[in-house]
Amino acid sequence: MRTRFVGLVVGLAGLAGCEPAGPVLYPVGGNLALTTGKPVPHGYVNFHPDPAKGNASKQVGIGYIKDGQYILKTADRDGVTAGWYRVTVESANETDPNNPYVTEWFADEKYTQQERSGLTVEVVANPEPGRYDFKLAPHPKAATDAQKAKIAAASKGAPSDGGTKK
Repeated sequence: MRTRFVGLVVGLAGLAGCEPAGPVLYPVGGNLALTTGKPVPHGYVNFHPDPAKGNASKQVGIGYIKDGQYILKTADRDGVTAGWYRVTVESANETDPNNPYVTEWFADEKYTQQERSGLTVEVVANPEPGRYDFKLAPHPKAATDAQKAKIAAASKGAPSDGGTKK
């Protein structure tokens, strides 16, 4: 009898080790691009559970953006739980290494705040392609490549319009 009990305990302990720790997570990844068509070069995307739409999870899914693509993780595991999320995106270049608050934002700063981003999505077990892709408005003060070239040329004393300097 004692041998069977010990075998049962060892067997149950072995089964417990096979199950993943925590809730079921679903893989989430996608593309982030500006409405200009340019991919968001780098930054972070965060999926915040939306309790108003029934998502009682307390864990935020976080993904690093590289060349317009991201994959979410929750804590140290890939994916997030199913349910509705409010999405935030932080994507900027630090322009002054001595002052991290001076940045060149790629996307509009409204995307950094849950209340203002306007981005929501429902994570499901079998998503259709593109479900987790987002198009973001560029930052209103973001200079175009042509404007940046003109500014750089002007700061070096070179002609900015392709003409000759007089």
